[in-house]
This record gives sequence, structure tokens and C-alpha cells, in this order.
Amino acid sequence: MTLPNKSLKHWIVLICCCGLAASSVGSVVNTVGVYYTSVSESLGVLRGTFALHATFLTLAIAFVSLVAPKLMDKFNFKMLIIVGTALVTLSSLLMAMSNSVWMFYIAAIIKGAGAAIYNILLITTILNHWFKEKIGLATSITLSFSGVAGAVLSPLLTNIIEASGWRTAYIALGIISLVLSLPAILFPFHLDPKEDGLLPYGSTEDAQAKKSASTTSFAWLQTNFILFLIAAVLFTAITGLPSHLPGYAQSIGISASTGALMLSATMIGNISSKLLIGALADKMGAIKSVYVMMIVIAASVFLFMFIHVESIVLIASFIFGSCYSITAVGISLMTKLFFGEENYVKAYSIVSFGTNFGAAFAMSAFGYVYDFTQSYYLDFILILAFLAINLLILFQLKRKAIR
Repeated sequence: MTLPNKSLKHWIVLICCCGLAASSVGSVVNTVGVYYTSVSESLGVLRGTFALHATFLTLAIAFVSLVAPKLMDKFNFKMLIIVGTALVTLSSLLMAMSNSVWMFYIAAIIKGAGAAIYNILLITTILNHWFKEKIGLATSITLSFSGVAGAVLSPLLTNIIEASGWRTAYIALGIISLVLSLPAILFPFHLDPKEDGLLPYGSTEDAQAKKSASTTSFAWLQTNFILFLIAAVLFTAITGLPSHLPGYAQSIGISASTGALMLSATMIGNISSKLLIGALADKMGAIKSVYVMMIVIAASVFLFMFIHVESIVLIASFIFGSCYSITAVGISLMTKLFFGEENYVKAYSIVSFGTNFGAAFAMSAFGYVYDFTQSYYLDFILILAFLAINLLILFQLKRKAIR
């Protein structure tokens, strides 16, 4: 008897993964900046001193990502979701009760560790098991919810802070993180769809047999993996620019209000480009879809550099949001392509460490470049250089993959 390869359950699992992306990334990472002003003023500390907790959070995600594969081998994935969600929720409640900045540092480390247990690595592992056909679309829809959560939660939490204070907003954030994970916790499904009497979406028995018989060699020190890791870190470094767009706007004589709109435009570009790259990947492959996004990013950089008109910089901000589609969706799809599904968890855990470690310092690095040069021009040159380097790396990796 042939097992069904298309069912409603496949899409319910995807919805569960959307909730996990919103909980582990959207509520954890994309809402951090909402609290900077109110908490730093309340505690009587410099904004940078309080913002340092975001660096600790990101570094915790990076380091725990290294042990995530061992946790996935040792524990049931549902248990990891429960524990990770509990740590994220409880750390938000701890932040609500904190009276000093060192308590925020500890809570941030706990939150980062919890998020790393059930964020992109676990989410994409579930998707890779449940989807064969339309895996690009499934991945892009799911990971776009990290941006959706950030877009929805940021104004919501801002309103709560204004109405009831930042402590109440942290309590609300903790509850929201828990609620977003509940579908994945409560809905009955296994990591392997065969245990639910199903094949991966669009797969066949023959394809499954070939998959189980095929193996791809992998070692962390092999040249192609080191090259891919470098590319992933450089792609992630590019995402450090959007937080500087309000400052860039003022540096070229554009109003602060337009600078804030540029950030919003980038987030809209974040969500829409993630959906686009998945659809492109299913039609033309992961590498070509990333090439398209690289061209779009380069075009936006040239607009930033040479056309200082409000309407144009807003358009440039929107299309620059494409950088998030590569870091969230493109890198995941290329990891599977270059190193095989059987090595995905092992390879992506190292990639995740590298990208999160790089992200922890990218924003400040772009800021220091401006401090030393009094211009964002060199930042844009660096981004174009990163894209050029990565283009060469992907050409090389693609050539080796074809052999």
C-alpha cells in the first residue's frame, strides 16, 4: 500500500512551524529594540549598556546552536520545543522583574539558549522531513513569520509600554511566546511523517528509497564547507546595516521620520522577499534564487549611494530587505543542497553559530566605520565587496556540486 504524499496534515505541520518561527525568532530577536529607551531610562543606565544584553542574547544563540544537533539526537523534538519555549517565556518574566542591568544580561543568556533549542535549525529539520516538493515555498512561508511577528509585536509592545510600562510589556511578550509555540506542542505529529502514515509532501516510495541509500561526505574542515561558512557569515553581516538607516537618512539631510519609515520598509521587504525566494527556489533552484536576491541587494546599495531623494531611499530600503531572505531561507536551502539532507543538522549548526556570532558584532562594526569616516559610503562599499566575494564562492561551490 502506497502512503499518501499530500494531505492537510502536511500544511498543519507547516502552520505549527510558522508559530515556532514567530516564537523563537520573531518574539526573541525582532522585538529587542522596543525596550531600549524605556528600560535604560528607568534603570538609569546608558542605552548602549542596556543594549549589550542583545549581544549576550545573540552570542547565547550562537554557542547553544553548536550543541543543538546532540540535543536533537538525544531528546524528542517535542520535548526540545517545550523546554526551549519554557526558557524563553520564563526569561521574559525574569526581565519584567529585573531591577538592574546584570539581571537583564542573565535573562538574555537564558532566552538566547532557549531560542537556540527550537529556532531555525529545528524548524527547517522538521520541514525537510515533511516536504520534498515545494520545500522552498514551505521554508520561505515559515521563516517569513519571524518578520511578521516582529512587524506585529513591535507596535503592540510599544503601545503596552506607553499604557502600562515596560514590565507589563515583558510579561505580555512571555505569554505571546508561549502561545505561539502551543500549536507545535499540542498538535500530534512526529518528526518522520512515515510514523504518521504519510510520505513527505510530493515524495514517492522510490524517492525515499534512493534518499536512504544515498550519502554525501561531510567534514567541518573540508574546503567547500569553510567557503560556505565564510559566505554565510558575510551574508549575515550585511543584515547589520538596516539598524543604521535612520542615521544614514539624517547624514544625507533626510528627516528622522523618513528614517523610521525606512526601517519599516526594510521589514516589509524582509517578509515579502522571504516569500519570493522560496517560490524562486522551487522553480530555478536555491543558488539561482540567491543570485537574484544578491542582484537586488546590490541595486539597492547603488540607490543609497547615488540618489538621495526620500521616495528613492524608501524604495531602496524596501528592496534592501532582501538581505534577510538569503540569511533565513537561502542559506538553509543551500546547506541542504551542498551537504545533503543527511548532513543538514550537523552542517547547519556550525553555520548557525557562525552567522549568529557575526550578527552579534555586525551592527556595531557598521557604526564604527561611520564614526571613523563620518560617512556611510564605506559601509556600502563593504557590502558590495561582500556580495562580490560571495558571488565567487557560490560559483566555486556550484562548480564542485555539479561534478
